[in-house]
Amino acid sequence: YGAQLALVDVTGQGGRMSFPLTWGGTKQAGAEFERAFTKGPFSRIDIGSSIERQMNPAFQINDDRRRVWARAERAVGPLRLGVKGGWQHVSFDTDRDDIRSVGGDITLDTRVDRLLPRNAVYATGSWEHLSFGAAPSEPGIASTINRTRFEGRGYIGVIGQTTVVLRAVREDAD
Repeated sequence: YGAQLALVDVTGQGGRMSFPLTWGGTKQAGAEFERAFTKGPFSRIDIGSSIERQMNPAFQINDDRRRVWARAERAVGPLRLGVKGGWQHVSFDTDRDDIRSVGGDITLDTRVDRLLPRNAVYATGSWEHLSFGAAPSEPGIASTINRTRFEGRGYIGVIGQTTVVLRAVREDAD
C-alpha cells in the first residue's frame, strides 16, 4: 500500500514533480520530475531518485537499493528515440555494489489509442550497458553486461470491435 503525491505544472506547463511512497512488500520513497516540451531538442525528460527495501523471501534478508536516473526522449511523428543513464547502490546482507547504467532505445508506435489499438504496429528495441563497481568474486563472472530487448506487436481489426494481437519479445544479456 502507499500513495503518490504530485505537483503539476512545476517549472511551467507540462512539468510534474511526484513523490511515490509505499509500505508493505516493497518499502519505497522517491522523488521524480517529468517535463514535456513542444520545442527544443527533447520532447520529454525524466529525472528521479529513490530508496527501496524489499525482504528477499528465500533468504529472509533485506535487499536495499538507492538509485538516481535520468532519461531524455525525442519524438518525431510515430518514432521515439530515447537515452538514459543511472546509478544504483545495492546492499544485500554483507554484499555491497554500485551499478552504473547507460542505454538507448528506439520505438515505432502507430497506435492512435493505446488502450484500444486497432490496425496498428508497436515495435521497440533497446540496449543497456551495466557496469558493476565490485570485482567479481567468482571466475567467469563479468564486471559489465550488455542487455538488449526487442518487442513487436501487431493489432489487426477483424469483425466488429474484435482485434487480434500478435506479440513477439526477445531479451538477451551478454
